[in-house]
Amino acid sequence: MRMQREKAECFRDLHERDGAFVIPNPWDAVSARLLEGMGFEALATTSARLATTHGRLDGDVSLAQKLAYIEAIRRLQAFAEVGADVPYTPTLGALEEVITLASAVDKPVNVLIAGLSGVTLDELADAGANRIGAGLARFAAARLAGAAQEMCEGGFTWFDHLLFGADMKRFFG
Repeated sequence: MRMQREKAECFRDLHERDGAFVIPNPWDAVSARLLEGMGFEALATTSARLATTHGRLDGDVSLAQKLAYIEAIRRLQAFAEVGADVPYTPTLGALEEVITLASAVDKPVNVLIAGLSGVTLDELADAGANRIGAGLARFAAARLAGAAQEMCEGGFTWFDHLLFGADMKRFFG
């Protein structure tokens, strides 16, 4: 129980320290291991990306599937089972919206990066964001779609951008 409490306190401290931190959303065990291996301080779960891994839209997966996914991600990491008191933040399209939201609530603010291309972590922190999530699964899906389209057309230049076995081992310990 003490170890769990320490994990929860570390997670809370991420939200209470100055500035912001990046908290990516893995969508499966591979992405979780890779992101953890890269040194991210915490990972979040994503019901929308869980749904896409099942070929469904967000909201079309059962509670049992969501809980199994969360448990699988948690088992891979040293992160806490319980999170800090962070409100869900709708996707924000402008830095001014982050400032408005951050000044309106007395809780840490989570920003999902979408529509804020070119904004830096420091700018988001200065605007009042505490944690930054990103659409890595959507990026991966876009890259997959592009590679698949190229394959359909007979090309394979996407192969030059693969993460090979030796690189993967680096993240899997």
